[in-house]
Amino acid sequence: MPSQLQGLNAAALSCLDSGDHSDLTIKCNDRDFKVHRMVLCPQSPFFAKAVKKHAFEEGQTGVISMNHDDPDAIEAMLQFLYTGDYNTENLTMQNHLKIYELADKVDVSALKTLCEDKFNAMARNNWKDLSFPGCMKTAYDITPPGPSGENLRSIVVKIASENVKQLFQLDTGFKQMLADVAELGADMVEFLAKSSSQSDNANSSRSDCSYLCRHCWSSFTIAVRCGFDVSCPRCGGAN
Repeated sequence: MPSQLQGLNAAALSCLDSGDHSDLTIKCNDRDFKVHRMVLCPQSPFFAKAVKKHAFEEGQTGVISMNHDDPDAIEAMLQFLYTGDYNTENLTMQNHLKIYELADKVDVSALKTLCEDKFNAMARNNWKDLSFPGCMKTAYDITPPGPSGENLRSIVVKIASENVKQLFQLDTGFKQMLADVAELGADMVEFLAKSSSQSDNANSSRSDCSYLCRHCWSSFTIAVRCGFDVSCPRCGGAN
């Protein structure tokens, strides 16, 4: 089955690259993408609505204008719709965010999730990069508060919070970005406060306790957390 799926993906991508059997064109400035309604419309309510007959001009002309979108993001989106993935070679963190923004526009939640995963993996290895503060701002600019954008927002908040000291020390514009995006700063404060509270609770549940081993009758003192079993350091018996 995997080999059959690979074959189907290759065939689909070949049709996208060649434009064979195309019945729809996406125009983005000087680039034309020859695509297929049967691939796009079942996966994207945006395209399904756009080509509906007698509803919009696109349904009559078979041409969808997307001049305000990024052409490279459109190419990645189409790769995903045809194969379930997109090529990440030479892509930056900002590129993944542009694809995410487009996925939100065309209402393809699976592509949004994939963008989140790819951005997260790249950002975790590149948070020291000069572009990271700008990416954090972009992530907040393209997502609304609430469930729709909370996954992407939580990614940048978690990465920034885990490395906050180094980010302040690095001259990457992080401090200015926090001043410009107050909502992001507030979310980081909340994340750090919760993390500190969890750490305090873990430490407070740990205490020095004295035991008399019921197996070898030796006494010992050990620091443990409440509710944890302990083993005698002499005989190894559980107490």
